[in-house]
Amino acid sequence: MNNPPTILFFANGNTAVFKDGEQVAELQQSWFMLFIDRLESQGFNVDDPALVIGMPNGRRARLFKTSEGRRNWLFDGEVEVG
Repeated sequence: MNNPPTILFFANGNTAVFKDGEQVAELQQSWFMLFIDRLESQGFNVDDPALVIGMPNGRRARLFKTSEGRRNWLFDGEVEVG
């Protein structure tokens, strides 16, 4: 059986990539963070506390920086860890 390459975009901001029926972890980047990085590279202030981020499933997300200085996101009602 032939399994075509497949890319799945999830409402939580993540992706899954499959080739020959197997997951390809090194290609699975967050579509959400790719877009945030793109906005920032164009001079958009993604750290503005008033920034409203609406996800496809209707939930609101907000950015934060981890203790390592990397960006991550949470949905309304979730608590930061790390």
